[in-house]
Amino acid sequence: MVFGAAYSLVVTMDAMNKIVYNDTIDKLYYTISEVSKEIGVKDSKIRFWCEKLLFSIKRDRKGNRQFTKGDIDVLIIAKHLIQEKRFTLEGARIELKNRGFKIYYSVV
Repeated sequence: MVFGAAYSLVVTMDAMNKIVYNDTIDKLYYTISEVSKEIGVKDSKIRFWCEKLLFSIKRDRKGNRQFTKGDIDVLIIAKHLIQEKRFTLEGARIELKNRGFKIYYSVV
C-alpha cells in the first residue's frame, strides 16, 4: 500500500501480526484521503468509525483531521475486526481497548 506519488508509506504485517511501516519520507500526519487510500475504505467510513469507536483524531487549524501512524494502526485493526472478523462496533471498541489502544468512552 502506497501513499502519494512523491513518497511512499508501505504498511505490512510481520510474523507476530504487528504493523510495520517502511517510510521513504517520515511524515508526522496524514490526511484522511491518504489514510483512506492506504487502508482501502472510503473517507466517510473512516469518519464514522472514528465517531463510533470514540477515539480522538487531532485536527489542524482548519478543522481537517490529522492522522498519525498510531491512528492508522487503530483503523487497520478496526477494519480487520469489523470487516473480516465480523465484530460489532461495540465489540471492536472493547477489543481495541483490551489491546491497549486509547479509546474514549462516552458516559451514557
